[in-house]
Amino acid sequence: MFHKSKLVALGVIVLSSIAALAQEPVPALPGVTTLSERTIPLPYGISPEMTELVKARQFPSGFPLPETTEAWLEFQKVFDAPGEEAGRQGAARLGVSYKVEDISGVRTYVVTPAKPDKRFADRVIVHAHGGAFVFGGGDSALREAVWIAHGVGVKVVSVDYRRPPLDPFPAAIEDVIAVYEHVIKKRGNANTAIVGTSAGGNIALATVLRLKQMAKPLPGA
Repeated sequence: MFHKSKLVALGVIVLSSIAALAQEPVPALPGVTTLSERTIPLPYGISPEMTELVKARQFPSGFPLPETTEAWLEFQKVFDAPGEEAGRQGAARLGVSYKVEDISGVRTYVVTPAKPDKRFADRVIVHAHGGAFVFGGGDSALREAVWIAHGVGVKVVSVDYRRPPLDPFPAAIEDVIAVYEHVIKKRGNANTAIVGTSAGGNIALATVLRLKQMAKPLPGA
């Protein structure tokens, strides 16, 4: 089976966020859901450095949303630009190498750590990036993929999955499944993990459930 000890921390932020959101019920009326402004507590046990990062990420209320497909595509491009630069810089700073590959018709980033952990020489992580399902693609996916590859010491195949507005659900899940099935032909399912953060965590879980429905081999982690 895939070694799981270093992967546990990847789910902490998602679980902490769910717990925080669960603390305050959302008022609802028949046919109407109201989301009032509220303060979300910090996850328990995070470092002082992470605390300052979280405090600095304040989003304005009433964020304007694009109203056309063209406007959405431009919004995605502008929104993802800083993340793409951060992804490339992170790879350079940590000495992590990557290449863009077409795997089963899906654009991916194959990311290799500078110092692979010998325990994971035959392992690979299939990664679904975060970004509210519509952001975080392209080189921006490297922000997470580089961090995982470097931190765990394992090869990562990051899926640059199709996103709305051009490709709505279930396009992202279909792309992750296509890449996963290609990877396990060489690595085997027990040596393959599916990992995601934020929206990517949702996609990772939905992918595994879909694989189970299809009676396909499930990932080792």
